[in-house]
Amino acid sequence: RQEMYGEHFDIPQPDELVFVSSFAGGEVFRSGCCFTRGNGRVFYFSPGDEIYPVYHHPEIRRVLANAVLWAHNPTPSPVVTTSSPHSPADWFLE
Repeated sequence: RQEMYGEHFDIPQPDELVFVSSFAGGEVFRSGCCFTRGNGRVFYFSPGDEIYPVYHHPEIRRVLANAVLWAHNPTPSPVVTTSSPHSPADWFLE
């Protein structure tokens, strides 16, 4: 079981869509997305929540382990970002 989350999920277009969750009412949700930002990699994953503790399932743990292996960059190079449309300066002051 899983708590239902639905679209509109206001995130940038993922580089890769890995998982789509579907629900009994016909709703769908992008529940696994890959992003590359500079020299970094980000994996967003939403398999469930504290009400339905799926994080103990072996399949979910395998997805998380694979995500860590994929996202790890053993030789990162510094990236200096002075401006970005996704990270405006002083966003935390608003």
